[in-house]
Amino acid sequence: MKKGRNLLWLAFWSCLLFYQCGPAGDEKDPQYLADLAIKAHGSKVFDQSIIEFKFRDRYYKSTRKDGKFIYERFWDSVGTVIHDVLDNRGFSRIVDQTEVILDAKKKEAFSNSLRGVFYFFGLPFQLNDPPVIKEYLGEVMLMEQPYHKLKIRFKPDPADQLIHDDVYVFWIHKKNHTVDYLAYSYTEPNERGLRFRQAINPRKIEGLRVQDYINYKPIRDSSSLKVEDMDMAWAGNQLTEMSRIINENVKIRLNKN
Repeated sequence: MKKGRNLLWLAFWSCLLFYQCGPAGDEKDPQYLADLAIKAHGSKVFDQSIIEFKFRDRYYKSTRKDGKFIYERFWDSVGTVIHDVLDNRGFSRIVDQTEVILDAKKKEAFSNSLRGVFYFFGLPFQLNDPPVIKEYLGEVMLMEQPYHKLKIRFKPDPADQLIHDDVYVFWIHKKNHTVDYLAYSYTEPNERGLRFRQAINPRKIEGLRVQDYINYKPIRDSSSLKVEDMDMAWAGNQLTEMSRIINENVKIRLNKN
């Protein structure tokens, strides 16, 4: 009887431990998969940091703290220093330390281009933004490595035209949970298109994973090509290199203010 009671107690505590710790999450659950990717890239650092880097002869600075942000861009245009600033309140352009008045169309265009640089630099941290709709697409092998495919769409948001109609697909490594590839479709007033990006030169800086990218586009008419199939198009040599996204002189420090 004593032995039987001991076995019952062992079974009880085993069950209790199982439910307290919880089973491993389902990586086919898009929310759980997004959380894994964000953690693998250094989520604790990203939203509490000051990040500086050079991209295409312009200098960028991101200051984030508890959901508040300031995005800045600096460059010299034939002896004139231009300083763009985007924060929670809106966009402004400062030329030689004097703010200039912009019409709504220019302000939106400059704001979107500045936001876009930081959006791609910060991926996958925006996967839990309120407008995001996640969908699990399945498992694939790419370059002999196993990946989960995660599709991202956005709820309508008139205040953020940059991502309103875009669709993204992320290839998240099954073991490392890193975003090694991504694709997106975009819609602009005079252009529609597809892009595929391969992460290169991954490195950890102060706990944050930083990546550069090779940027590809379809060789031929892409009207029949879906963003979900860009991995197969890339593997089938149907894409051509368009550009390289290289972030230089990256500096990261904790925002203590």
